[in-house]
Amino acid sequence: MVNEINGLGANTKTPGAYGALAAQRVQDAAGKDPLGVSSSNIRYTPKDAPRINDIFGYAQQDLKGLDANKDGFLDKSELTKAFGSEKAANNFMGIVDQNKDGKIDVPENAGYLAMQQNASTNLPAAMREMAGGDKEANAAIDAQAKANPAPASPEPGLITPSDRKWTDFAVNNTPALAGQVVKQSMEQLNLREKYAAFTKEQTASNTPTPSTGTAPTTAPATEKKPDPPPATATDKK
Repeated sequence: MVNEINGLGANTKTPGAYGALAAQRVQDAAGKDPLGVSSSNIRYTPKDAPRINDIFGYAQQDLKGLDANKDGFLDKSELTKAFGSEKAANNFMGIVDQNKDGKIDVPENAGYLAMQQNASTNLPAAMREMAGGDKEANAAIDAQAKANPAPASPEPGLITPSDRKWTDFAVNNTPALAGQVVKQSMEQLNLREKYAAFTKEQTASNTPTPSTGTAPTTAPATEKKPDPPPATATDKK
């Protein structure tokens, strides 16, 4: 049975989608995985009531693990330190930095997170379409599919080890496709606008209300109905 890491919401103390703390990619490359993340499912929103705010909370925690200067963004130097390679950092920045400002923000990180969900189900066909008649590329895709098969019944809000392997495979071999999927995820889920509402909610819930001699309280966050399950788009335009 595959271990499941509970990464729900902004209060999670577990690693984010990048893996075990900021060094997971380097540890994976070295064949090390002290927290067992590479072989675990990561749940970032309940399957019975998916919430878009869980994606943002998780993406925030994920980003904080790598944000050395604590400015709320990931820059090239921070990615280079995390990945252990300037080339890998440049490749990742080119895919996830959708507004091309030289840094990765939470909505972009959430788009990358959304890309990973069901990646083992969605990416193979898109990569085969891009490969066309390239026998070497198709052979590599076939080998990847054999080593990392898609689950029989994909669950919303769950990223499996196969999903992460397929995401890395796409990032390394078809960066243009990976960038397109992140872009489509951000647009279809309207992540920038929804993140603005999420941060406004966070600010309101952490702001003390005026008091008249009584202890200050916090304003309750506005309750919202569950959002539909986040879906990864891989249709090529």
